[in-house]
Amino acid sequence: MQGEIVKMNTIDVVTVVAGIDLKNIQLVLDSLTNRLNVNKVFVITNAVEKVPRSESVVVIDEKELISTSDINKMKNIPVAYFPTRFGWYYQQFLKMQFAKSTYCQGDYLIWDADTVLLKPLDLIEEGKYIFTVGKEKLNKDYHITYERLLGNEPKVKSSMISQHLFVNKKIMVALIDEITDKYNQPFYFSILENCIGSGKSLFSEYETYVNYAIEQKLPHVIKERVWFRNAAAIVGYTPSDKTLKRFFYMADFIALEKFDIRFTRKCKGLLMYSKFILSYFLGRKS
Repeated sequence: MQGEIVKMNTIDVVTVVAGIDLKNIQLVLDSLTNRLNVNKVFVITNAVEKVPRSESVVVIDEKELISTSDINKMKNIPVAYFPTRFGWYYQQFLKMQFAKSTYCQGDYLIWDADTVLLKPLDLIEEGKYIFTVGKEKLNKDYHITYERLLGNEPKVKSSMISQHLFVNKKIMVALIDEITDKYNQPFYFSILENCIGSGKSLFSEYETYVNYAIEQKLPHVIKERVWFRNAAAIVGYTPSDKTLKRFFYMADFIALEKFDIRFTRKCKGLLMYSKFILSYFLGRKS
């Protein structure tokens, strides 16, 4: 990949949605189709009848990508907080497996189903893929799993969990194939078998892909964007696009996490919002 010129006209988007996040899926889809040069948005779900259709939306039953028998086998792998946390890992595998499906025709943007785009988003800068820096501290367990899985020390020392990830199809397929060939079984089994810690979150497709892509010399740039993770604490869980733009006019995108409507998380969210506003205005003055 080194030195390859990256071009993009329209973009395919992939998101995985289930449960309560379906309440906001129309808001999310509208934000993407209105503010990105979208070709298709592929919505992977276990509730196909609940996803609104349009000319640009393709709904995929999740079982088209990973079989029921493999799902049941995964649930029996001894990982911390299973089976409660199984779905959190499973949705990551679906976004990865999309690269191997017939739906995938090239590069694609992974987009978290609880995230609303507020402004147009550049995904390529001077021929390089843009990776966005995360808001949280780096989860060391992600790097431990990566090193166990692939045998290499991760290169990026900051969090790359940023609600979206622009994926080069060839790199994602190479990553999946390397894991599959190394362990001689579907990649998702091998990932779970290498999650040996005691934490709730031991693997990240974001961290894994970014570090692998850098190892493969993918032309890239790592940058910060203006975004806010705890928006539901400020505007509730099902706000309008107009409300979001009023409270977060400075942001490129925001996340509506269901946990932030709880009292303690609301308090934390209000504090984070105060810091967010302050840092924005201090940045403008400097």
